[in-house]
Amino acid sequence: MNKIATDRYYRVLKEHALAVLLIYAVVIRLIIAFCYPAVSYFKDSDEYVELAQRFMDGSFQGYDGARTPAFPGFMALLGNNDTLVVIAQNIFGIIAVLLIYKMAASMMSGSWALLCGLILSSYLPFVFYDFAILTESLSTFFLVFSLFLVWKFKLFELTAGLWQLVLVSMVMSVLFLIKPLFLYVPFALILLLMIKAFKVRIKIYLLKILTLAVIPFITFYSWNKINEWNTGQFMTAKYMGIYRTQVVTSFFEKIPDEENVIREILLKNRRKAAALNNPEQYPMATWYARPELNEALGTTDLELSIKLKKVATDLIIANPLDYLRQVGISFLKFYSADSTLLWNVEKFRSVTVSKLFVGSWLFLQRYALLFLNSVFLILPLVSFALKSKWNAFAKGLYAIILLGSILQAMVAYGENSRYCYPFTPLILLLVCYAVYEINSKNSARNTI
Repeated sequence: MNKIATDRYYRVLKEHALAVLLIYAVVIRLIIAFCYPAVSYFKDSDEYVELAQRFMDGSFQGYDGARTPAFPGFMALLGNNDTLVVIAQNIFGIIAVLLIYKMAASMMSGSWALLCGLILSSYLPFVFYDFAILTESLSTFFLVFSLFLVWKFKLFELTAGLWQLVLVSMVMSVLFLIKPLFLYVPFALILLLMIKAFKVRIKIYLLKILTLAVIPFITFYSWNKINEWNTGQFMTAKYMGIYRTQVVTSFFEKIPDEENVIREILLKNRRKAAALNNPEQYPMATWYARPELNEALGTTDLELSIKLKKVATDLIIANPLDYLRQVGISFLKFYSADSTLLWNVEKFRSVTVSKLFVGSWLFLQRYALLFLNSVFLILPLVSFALKSKWNAFAKGLYAIILLGSILQAMVAYGENSRYCYPFTPLILLLVCYAVYEINSKNSARNTI
């Protein structure tokens, strides 16, 4: 290809990057839909379907609060039809790619922004979660959308109007109702904005910033109150106690003698999980022990979760170093790739196609993800060493992601890299931006 043709090719790409990205994202999903004509169901899916049906029936009496309502509500709006849910999720996935591109295009050159969008569109978990009846697809979209609004309204430049702040808080409230961990996002944003405003006009901007907390707080309180009316417990989800018990898996033996029944059953199931020689099964010991614990204690799942929450909390308070060690392990697992991708491999139309996709994940994309996350963790050190300056949005975005990984490590141990999945588009955006900044700085230095 001669230089004129090459220049024309890149000019067309640059001028029509959004259309190119849209077409590519649609084609990728159509190819996968043809090769994988299935809706993926997993162990959590049935509970979402059940709550969606309750929405459609208009009956929540006696609901045990297993799941937060936004994703089931979304399913109910689509008639609890899994095919329509998958189609809608794919549309949201494509929109998320375009939102990432729009942010990237404002932070770096058009070619880098296009590359960022193409990589994201080719990332297998990003597509296959859109075919699953799980919260990952919707939570990823709303996380990206909420931070897109933060960028669009220039919140870190302290110029956003009141209605813009209210809109951001509403989107972040929906995000919490999809996945409870994300309750931290608006409050992390408030903290970052207050730090930013402190040097400028804190008194003027303080009330505006605090409006970000109002709707998320009301949403949190209202959902917990609904659960209290149904269960007698002010809680976000009934499994919180089991999640907390997972965090203390590595030191079950330190549960005191007054809870020896719980201790021995948990230890027995931990040994069984460890014997499987599969690291992913080890933190699942609490879930495996659940039926036996319910039978031994005469409890329901909700009652067991309440009991385990107290046992685990007391154990953490009594053994802070063990807990911190576990948090460190969970933090590292968050940025791993152990449980990132969920799919039903047996549902591919062809064994050959199945091997192609599985091989792509196991031998290419999984390692690319590990590399991406590793680079993300060291970005501040590299940028500082090379004296590369980030804009305010990039700094705030990095802080929000990092804080999310720390909080996740503190409250859950298990499929940690799956918890990282919704952050991956934003991690990709930041890594591309940082590399672009470093490359631009070096190029400028070389031209002097």
